[in-house]
Amino acid sequence: MRRLNPKSVWLRVSLFATLSVFFFLGPVAHAATGKKVPQHMPLAAALLTEVPEEERQKLYAALVLFAVVTAFGLFVTVSLYKEDVARRRIETGTRYEKCLADAKQKALETNNFSEAWVKSAAHVGWKVILKDQRETERREADRLIRAQVKEADYAAIAEYARAWYGLNKEETVDMLRKADELPYRLVKHAIAKAEEVAHGA
Repeated sequence: MRRLNPKSVWLRVSLFATLSVFFFLGPVAHAATGKKVPQHMPLAAALLTEVPEEERQKLYAALVLFAVVTAFGLFVTVSLYKEDVARRRIETGTRYEKCLADAKQKALETNNFSEAWVKSAAHVGWKVILKDQRETERREADRLIRAQVKEADYAAIAEYARAWYGLNKEETVDMLRKADELPYRLVKHAIAKAEEVAHGA
């Protein structure tokens, strides 16, 4: 069962209350006076001029009630929206921090993603690397298909790193990209090593 969003619920309540003010009170005024409220005449003026005092008080009460519900619904909707924005901002910042930390760790581990390190790691651990060959190739295919999305994400993370830590945007984007490219680079060198071993055998 789908969970209803409180923000959506309150927005619907607010819209319903607002529409009720305009579309429900008109017929009530008509029923009380026997006259149709003119379209060009504001509803409030019609209530003041055409409805008897006793009925007018009831309509005022209904109008106030709907106005209160509308105002409260809008207030809650805005509050929930602000909370949602703040939560998303925190979640985004947390993800950006993790991406930056993971990429920096890989950069340090691989001597800044050097080709020599990749070849050496593949030469030593090619059997282990090739166990995950299919999964790595699948992730690389997905990365290439979504290249534009990934580049936009790199740019957003780099802008975050620049704003918070003063890091160079171009260098950060390059680091993030190389961190994502690393697994497939290892696979390619591991395949080459496996072919060398097979040929040598």
